[in-house]
Amino acid sequence: MYGIVKQSGGHIGLTSEPGKGTTFHLYLPRAAGPLEAAPIRPTSGLHRVGGERILLVEDEPALRALAERMLKGMKCRVTTAANGDDALAAVKQNRAKPDLLITDLVMPGMGGKALAQHLLRLQPGLRILFVSGYTDQGSASAETPTPGAVFLQKPFSISSLAAAARESLENL
Repeated sequence: MYGIVKQSGGHIGLTSEPGKGTTFHLYLPRAAGPLEAAPIRPTSGLHRVGGERILLVEDEPALRALAERMLKGMKCRVTTAANGDDALAAVKQNRAKPDLLITDLVMPGMGGKALAQHLLRLQPGLRILFVSGYTDQGSASAETPTPGAVFLQKPFSISSLAAAARESLENL
């Protein structure tokens, strides 16, 4: 969240009082004009994805739900996890045998790179797509733990997610 707010030119503030709790304030710049919601369009045939088993790991519930909806809209079979430990447990307990791991790089506890390394030991050849909202992770694709891993910057559109997923599935 922090990366997306900063990338948008905003900032985050908070107030905290013992016994009363903490409130976070998100400040984003005002839009220059009226905004219209962009329609969600099907992806082009070039980036068609569908039928693949995807393990989606994202610690932000709203982003996880949105990405899951996008992937299911592409006819993918999606298993979700809120963190690296839950994702690893799902694979070890045979609840998930993914063709593609889509994971946030920066998460509390086990991050995306560590998760990918663990899963590659369990399932060699697993395709990996890293996502991050932190702008300093832009060079992350050069640092990925396996050749062929792909990096996608947040926020992303349905077509860029489909293109990155397809690229990930085709790489080795």
